[in-house]
Amino acid sequence: MADADPAPGQDDLRAELQRLSARLDELETRGGVLHDVRRYGAVGDGVTDDTDAIQAASRAAGSHGIVLFGRGRFLLTRTVVVPPDQQWQGVGIADTSTDSDPVPNTLLTRVSDGPAIDARYNTTFKQLRIEGSGSGTGMVVHGRVVLEHVSLQRFDLALECLDLWYGHFTGLRLYRNRVGVRVERAYNLTLIAPRINCVDPDDRAGIGLSLADNVDVKIFGGAIEAYSVGIKAAHHDSIHLHSVYFESNPPHPELDPVRGAVGVQLSGTRSSTVTALGCYVYLTNQRVWIDADGAATTASIVALGNTFKGGNPPRSGLHQLAYRWAEGSGVRATISGDQWNQVEYKGNASYLAPGTSEPGGSTVVPPPLTRSMGSRAVEAGRRVRERLRPLRSRTLRTLRRLVSR
Repeated sequence: MADADPAPGQDDLRAELQRLSARLDELETRGGVLHDVRRYGAVGDGVTDDTDAIQAASRAAGSHGIVLFGRGRFLLTRTVVVPPDQQWQGVGIADTSTDSDPVPNTLLTRVSDGPAIDARYNTTFKQLRIEGSGSGTGMVVHGRVVLEHVSLQRFDLALECLDLWYGHFTGLRLYRNRVGVRVERAYNLTLIAPRINCVDPDDRAGIGLSLADNVDVKIFGGAIEAYSVGIKAAHHDSIHLHSVYFESNPPHPELDPVRGAVGVQLSGTRSSTVTALGCYVYLTNQRVWIDADGAATTASIVALGNTFKGGNPPRSGLHQLAYRWAEGSGVRATISGDQWNQVEYKGNASYLAPGTSEPGGSTVVPPPLTRSMGSRAVEAGRRVRERLRPLRSRTLRTLRRLVSR
């Protein structure tokens, strides 16, 4: 029996499907669609080396392509170079304040020579957690980069930024790194609501941000915690802080010989500027919040409306200061409107180090008297006396009348 003829139009439909399939393949090779690393051989079990598969997916995605990481723990053993105009997309990060948090997806890096990820110009990373082994560099980014809800932890240096003309980091999470971010030459770097916890892999207090030269950085909200130095500036750096929370841990007597932390440290032979508006600073365990004592020539401090809180009395030998600069250094400072009513210990931290004086051209409005435990008792006594004053006056008048009789 002869084969039945195909239904009318069936050949045309088959040809159209083949044409569409070829078109999809062409679009995929040109980029612009999702390239799941598992399609290129990635396993994501945390044991198998997925470096070749991830690099292959990145090459296939090319410019304007998206490399997708699903749930899993993907292992990198060599540097992966990310081409320009590419995006890496994960499926979300957990809060990385503890090692036991559930992690939807993670890039495990065991790269000993160079960074784990080298991103070249106009790249974007979203919803990814990148974890090292306690050493090495996590990422190096160049030119323009966008990070959205990216977590980096357990590195000597988590993130290095080189020659940034635009950097936008939203929800950046840094934990257990010796240095969180190192920036060298950045015209416009913005961090929105970061969480930078500076405890390093050895449980020492590390550095949050290290600014090498000619850096303009703005931080809006978020927190910098558990640091030896929160932000360290060198030459011609400009730091803008808006509503940022600062708090450090007490130094470990065996691991950390430094008695107290520094929130923002200005140093170097050329001037830097720090502007702090509405920040919330927990002074306990800190030597100085903004310290320009190491600035060899000039620096500028503008501090308006910051709130200071302290809980325990200062330890012996530790002066807890809000602002400090060396006498005769030429530092210019405008400090006004700070709130000290949450500083609870007696002997409030001062805004200048002992023995220094206000440099010429500075405008410094001293903080009000400390509302310490002692001062609160004095205030309570004053209120009681105010209430008793009318009764005292009436009693004195009555006594005078009785004596006059």
